[in-house]
Parts: sequence; structure tokens; C-alpha cells
Amino acid sequence: MMNGKSMEAPKPDLEQVARENRDRLLRSAAQNFTRHGYEATKIDMIAESVSATKGLFYYHFKSKAEIYFQIQFEALAILSESAECAMKGDGNALERLREMARGHVRILLTDFDMQKVALQGVERHILTYHSRKNKLDVNAIIDARDAYEQMFAETIDAAASENLLPNVSGRIATKPFFGCLNWSTVWYHPSRVSTKADLDRLVEYISDFAMQGLKSELGSTIHPPLRP
Repeated sequence: MMNGKSMEAPKPDLEQVARENRDRLLRSAAQNFTRHGYEATKIDMIAESVSATKGLFYYHFKSKAEIYFQIQFEALAILSESAECAMKGDGNALERLREMARGHVRILLTDFDMQKVALQGVERHILTYHSRKNKLDVNAIIDARDAYEQMFAETIDAAASENLLPNVSGRIATKPFFGCLNWSTVWYHPSRVSTKADLDRLVEYISDFAMQGLKSELGSTIHPPLRP
């Protein structure tokens, strides 16, 4: 009692609780997809991994396919935000590109399950479902990924125009560049790095390795075909 009035417990922020529950389910799904594969993962497994009910799952997602697509969107949004921030940073185009690469790798390694599922998503057969709804989702994911890669292509082109890289086509260079960065999701596991310092060194090594590849003069002899 205070001043004759009982203290009332603060009311929970229901929107915040809903966002947190949705995020927990997304990350549980990503972890299960990574460990067991899409086909073997059941909705019960996703819910039980975070002590949630099946009803809570269906409150946020209509199906296993929907949460799978949402992982793609969420993962790309995180990457895009990081790249946009680095693009607006100080320094020349090559320095900005290096920061973009570092950010990309760091997110892959620290948000491992979400990013691994997202990177594999467009290639997996699950994304070839023939319903109208899923076709729209697939196209939206591909558009978002293309837009993300375009940020890197434009920065590579800018570095070439500043004579910081050979006169390489950014549109072509992004393919082996991302191949190098993204391959880390194949061999890496979070348990292999025990300290932040080790993680920082690994991020630096992978991003620097990819940056060195852009300096090859061979890239200037390859040109993309003209689009019709």
C-alpha cells in the first residue's frame, strides 16, 4: 500500500511480447532447418524448441513454408541494413567495400542459422512450389537478393573508376566475391570460435581474402554480356 492505494503491476507490452515470440519461433525454425533439413523439421519441433505451443506458431505463421520464406526476408534485411550503413561511411570506395565485406561475414558467423538457411533457400526445391503465393514469395526474395548484390556491384564499379581496382565489371565480380564470403557457412560452426578476438580475426581473414581476389588483373578481361 502507498498513500492508501495498492501498487499495480505494470502491464506487459503485448506488441513487444508478440515480436519476441515471433523472433523466437523464427530462430528456432532456422536452427531446426540447419540441423535436420526442411523436410524432416516438423512444426511441433519448432514450437517445442522454444517451449511454445503449436497454437502460438499458427498465430504468427500459416505454415512451415511461410516461416521458411520469412527467414529469407529477415536474414536479407539484416544484411542489407549493414551494407547500406557501410556504403554511407567515410573513406574511398575500396574502404567502404571492405567494411561491407566485413559486415557481411560477421553477420554470417554470428547469426549463423538464419543466414545459412537464407543462403541455401533460393537454391532449394522448396522454393519451386507451384502455388501463386509461393511464386510471389520466391520472386520477392530473388529481387531482394539482387538488390543486395547490386550494392556491392556498384561499390566495386566505383572502386574501379577511382583506379583502386582493375577495370572489372562489378556485376561479374560479385559472383566469385560472394562465393568466397558465403562459403564460410559450409565449413564454419559457432563452436569453433571461443572468443570475440578469434571471431574478429576470422572475419578479417575471410573478408581480406575475398578483397585480394578483386585485385586480379584477369577480371578486367571479362565483360558481362549486354542485356537485350
